[in-house]
Amino acid sequence: MGLLSGGRTRSRAVAEPLACVLALGASAALGVWAEGPRWAPRPVIENARPARIVSLSVASDELALALVPDRARILALTRFADDPGASNEVEAARTVQGRVTALAEEVLALGPDLVLAPRWSAPELMALLAHEGVAVHAIDTPSSIDEVRASIAGLGAALDARPHAEALVHAMDARLARVAAQVARRAGDARAPRVVLWSDSGVTPAGGTLFCEAVERAGARCALAEQGARGYVPLTLEGLLALDPDVVVEARYRADGRARPLGADAALAELPAGRGLRAVRTGRVLALPTAHVLSTTHHVADLVEGLARLVAEGPP
Repeated sequence: MGLLSGGRTRSRAVAEPLACVLALGASAALGVWAEGPRWAPRPVIENARPARIVSLSVASDELALALVPDRARILALTRFADDPGASNEVEAARTVQGRVTALAEEVLALGPDLVLAPRWSAPELMALLAHEGVAVHAIDTPSSIDEVRASIAGLGAALDARPHAEALVHAMDARLARVAAQVARRAGDARAPRVVLWSDSGVTPAGGTLFCEAVERAGARCALAEQGARGYVPLTLEGLLALDPDVVVEARYRADGRARPLGADAALAELPAGRGLRAVRTGRVLALPTAHVLSTTHHVADLVEGLARLVAEGPP
């Protein structure tokens, strides 16, 4: 995967494709031509209470299910909503019948009055939705817990579900506060371990990313952030060996754009070179649910809790 130059731009440009590389696969090509920037999505009217909602990302699936108890208002979720490797809301997703991909003809055929789409959606899709007068709420990829809170609040306004959004943020914050109290109690017990997220994608989060904030909130240290790396950066197996972190979190899930499994990446312990890693030798290659590791919603609290528990346990 090629990387763009520039700090913030690079982080945004690579952060969103990373979710595709690790968990979601490439977006489907639309096969249409968008005629430049004159197309703009129809603005979402707050308090309009949309009744025909279509979600086009795992993040918007999870948030729509959390914020809209009246399931009749949700027409369709992504195919990843049923995949426990990608979604944290598989059980809740069974209460919504429709499934959709990011193909314009599929989306428009449903007759939505609001589409929840990731900011990185294909411009051709956005152009066609705008041309048809469909309102779109763009979901940003957060790089911090504060941005997760903002994302939930923004979607709560778009869905006319502010009380549910406030309750969701409150519940997430309560879980994070409990972890913070646990981390504070054990502060000074031992040197905080250095952590890296590894996958065969060749790209991994560094400083200024949601994953690294989760690591720090769990009482550990983001190894790449300590090296001065920011955003999403390339990391080869040779680079991982050079870093030699105390803990490696593996993200081995892969699927295509229709949520069809492509097979897991090889485990580090199965690679001859990987056996030289400190984390492999000490049994600190962590197997956390991929849906937790890649979450960009309130379920980031699951990641923080899981990391904190494993960090507290220490080497076996």
